[in-house]
Amino acid sequence: MNRFVVVLCIGVMGASSVRTARADDDKGPAPNRLGIDVMLGQPVGDIADAAGTAIGGLLRYQHRFIGNIAVTGRVGYIRHGEKNSVTLGQIPLFAGIEYYLSKFDSGLFIVAEAGLNNLRTTQDLMGDSTTDSENEIGVNVGAGYAMGALTVRGSLLVPSLGDVGDGVVFAATVGYRVTSF
Repeated sequence: MNRFVVVLCIGVMGASSVRTARADDDKGPAPNRLGIDVMLGQPVGDIADAAGTAIGGLLRYQHRFIGNIAVTGRVGYIRHGEKNSVTLGQIPLFAGIEYYLSKFDSGLFIVAEAGLNNLRTTQDLMGDSTTDSENEIGVNVGAGYAMGALTVRGSLLVPSLGDVGDGVVFAATVGYRVTSF
């Protein structure tokens, strides 16, 4: 246990010295960010017949690419409320681009993401449960506002690009940047 405490203290001191050195160099914000997002969404279209309100959590990675542009990655789990004995879950693995309209990591931004979206449906009919899982290409486009470690965004999530006619999800996301490195 003592060895663990010593290693932990050394790690914390090393991380703070890196952050202090970066601030002393005045090279701007750290290029890498790690955060968490909470999403609330409302499906519309045919998908709304089988899926209720969505709630989910996502792990967000952001890398400042150049100027006001960041490359992003998000992965997590989104669960839709049960509707008509059907439950829908999503595991998105998205990569994208964020463009800040003023200063990097501050103010208004627009975002476009795409990637693999694992869709899992479970249907209960008279005691029998059937489950189907398929991987689809999903897309998420939107705009948001960053203020310090907090971000808010609204977006249009297309769970399956091949079935865009079946519906989309209007989503609101609140995020918190956990660390920069």
